[in-house]
Amino acid sequence: MSPVVSLAVLALAADPVQPHLAQAWTALSTGDGLPGATGKESYIYTDDPAYSKEGGLRAHLYDYGSSCKKLTYNQFKPTVIERSFYMKCKGINCCYKDNDIMKKWDLHKSHALQPVKINYMGMVNVSAWDSKGNNMTVNAERWHEVDTLPFGGAHATYDYYITRSGQDVITHRIDFGADSINPGVIFYGGFEVQHNLTAFKPVFDIPDECQGSIRCPDAVFAEWDRA
Repeated sequence: MSPVVSLAVLALAADPVQPHLAQAWTALSTGDGLPGATGKESYIYTDDPAYSKEGGLRAHLYDYGSSCKKLTYNQFKPTVIERSFYMKCKGINCCYKDNDIMKKWDLHKSHALQPVKINYMGMVNVSAWDSKGNNMTVNAERWHEVDTLPFGGAHATYDYYITRSGQDVITHRIDFGADSINPGVIFYGGFEVQHNLTAFKPVFDIPDECQGSIRCPDAVFAEWDRA
């Protein structure tokens, strides 16, 4: 085999650049909110140092229409807010849970307290959703992640199935699991990356009915958190 051919084969065999999941997006989804329900998710995550400045926002909205909505809202300036608001859930107009830190959805970075291993598993045909929530098959990159959790060494796993559109990373599906819990699957349909963050941020404005709302009753926290 000539050197030129060898280089070509190596280039074809090389793994793609490890992706970062989108910083801001909307999608239909199931598996990440109310069990068995399809809702619309809206997500924005601002990394530091921009998050530490006024206007930095991390927020995640789960919208199930009149049955329930959940908005996790984190900001640092001008006032620290780390709160989840529940609207029309269990018949409560709006109540909140304090000290709720929003999860960042991305392939994680390894560090001393939480070692992470990420492997590219190749292109695979995987069941996913279209923009209307119908089943379809996507030829997607599969990225497998194993996190070793601190204080005990338990493991959490994620399989991300993504495609790329120019610079955009489109997430179609995430399979997740951990030691001693049942695994789960999140399906996304009509995944749209949001580029104009200024225009997108009002989606996460805290609703009027949640201004001056009460803390959610302890009796419903465990049930909602499981959901």
